[in-house]
Amino acid sequence: MKKQPIPQILYKFLFPNPGPKDPASFDQFVHEVLDPEIRTEIAEWYNCHTPEELEEVYPGWDYADSNVRMRLSRYKGHNKLFKAFDKLGLSAHEINSVVTWHGTRWELEDWEAEAGSIRDRDPSIYDEVEDYDYDDEEEEEEEEEEEGGEAGVAAARGEGATQGSVTNTNRSTSGPP
Repeated sequence: MKKQPIPQILYKFLFPNPGPKDPASFDQFVHEVLDPEIRTEIAEWYNCHTPEELEEVYPGWDYADSNVRMRLSRYKGHNKLFKAFDKLGLSAHEINSVVTWHGTRWELEDWEAEAGSIRDRDPSIYDEVEDYDYDDEEEEEEEEEEEGGEAGVAAARGEGATQGSVTNTNRSTSGPP
């Protein structure tokens, strides 16, 4: 017995009794619902104003990744799709084999294969990290090590308070137990 293709299984799950307003196939659902949602998200996130700019952006979203799913689930069609993935128990490989439209990981990998190179990362995402001053962090760590080192030496020599002396002191000053 031959197994049904995943897009057919998804379509039957998404639209068990398709009505006249429902898409006729999974591909039509992608074209009419998911693709416009993706283009809206890309336009908002990357501030694209023209169709040419929009076509140049390949976010490479992996639909098996929970962060991507959380981000895109605010759209009605994507939310419905992600629920279907979960209910059907699709693996990450199965999900990525079906998800082949604009903005997806598959399209980014396809573009990279055609271009023969890997696209540089979007620098705007990393602006805050690049502005971080790592020198201050190293100085703080050195100060902590120096302070911790002195306390460790004092404890090794037996100087300072012990747990027993602290407990006994607290009991004697605070009254009966």
